[in-house]
Amino acid sequence: DFYKFVFAGIISNIILKTQTSGGENPVLFKLLYVCLNEIDNAEQEDELALKKILCFFEAKFLQVTGFTPMLGICSRCNEKLDDLYCLGKKNIYFSINHGGVLCSKCSDLTGSKTVLNPSSYRLFSDLIRLKMENFREIEVNPQDLKRIYNLLENYIVFHTECTVNSFKYLKKIGL
Repeated sequence: DFYKFVFAGIISNIILKTQTSGGENPVLFKLLYVCLNEIDNAEQEDELALKKILCFFEAKFLQVTGFTPMLGICSRCNEKLDDLYCLGKKNIYFSINHGGVLCSKCSDLTGSKTVLNPSSYRLFSDLIRLKMENFREIEVNPQDLKRIYNLLENYIVFHTECTVNSFKYLKKIGL
């Protein structure tokens, strides 16, 4: 399956380009194993499921490598934020450069930010906090998934200084 091959290649490239020390990392190995298994078990040409798996991998990869985005406090001023997971219609601002969400004051001061609607934020939060077996069953809005998919790609490139050419290839073929 072409799509499975491309998505497995992206995951492999992220690992290969960021893990240069050669040391053992059993948690990262387990994550790689779980995600490649999920890709293998996905329905043929199910782009949505593959993007969901890739987002899961990227979020967990950031956790394992110490680059977890800050989602509960402002990543610029460290102000504790309301329970953003339960917010109704309020947009949430996220800064890749600052490594997480921004309070309303800091979002006004920061030019480079991404606006997340509440459902996109919940998806992002679920990616960080859930295990694959719990995340697998969650219904995902394709627009939210696309927004988080792009956000995670940019976050990984910025924070790990790792350019994965497969991301560009996916955009070129319309994924």
